[in-house]
Amino acid sequence: MNQLAYVDEAMHQPAIARATCHYVLAALLLQPAYSTQLRELVKTLRVSGPRFHWRVEHEVSRRKAIQTVAAADASHIVVVGAPLDGRKQERARRQCLKRLLFELEKSGVEQVFLESRTQELNRAEITVIDQMRRQHIISPKLRLEYAKPEGPVGEPLLWIPDVICGAVTAAFKGNPAHLASVAPLIERHDIALT
Repeated sequence: MNQLAYVDEAMHQPAIARATCHYVLAALLLQPAYSTQLRELVKTLRVSGPRFHWRVEHEVSRRKAIQTVAAADASHIVVVGAPLDGRKQERARRQCLKRLLFELEKSGVEQVFLESRTQELNRAEITVIDQMRRQHIISPKLRLEYAKPEGPVGEPLLWIPDVICGAVTAAFKGNPAHLASVAPLIERHDIALT
């Protein structure tokens, strides 16, 4: 199918001490021919600052973002891992990423753009991804690249999985309206974190 995927993450840590914490990885899947058009559309979401970021946006901006994502000709894969022990965030990410990359390749994705973190974390993750290839969880044909969501060479398409992560975490917080708008576009996989 020759699809591209753009991936972002979120964590839901409820205020109630005994409530379940979740780790969320969301991927936007789209055809390369549509990426330029969608990138320009997504740039309209930026209200202030260098990028759209769900966590800092006002509700009006969030609703506009959800409407934009719901209208786009794209699909999404979401992996939700629980229960998340805050001290084991990287382990949760590895487990969710393992499932996500498997599902992306199964869906015909050939190139994945992950939101860049620190160089140290990116390097450690590349080691894990190489292990996944050796274990035949993903094939060597699946190409992965790190990208920044902001800046002069930033990738606005990373804002879309941020919106999907925001909708999922909003539902955990008791506001399911955002998620309901995009739910038909999402293939969701829940995994138990160990």
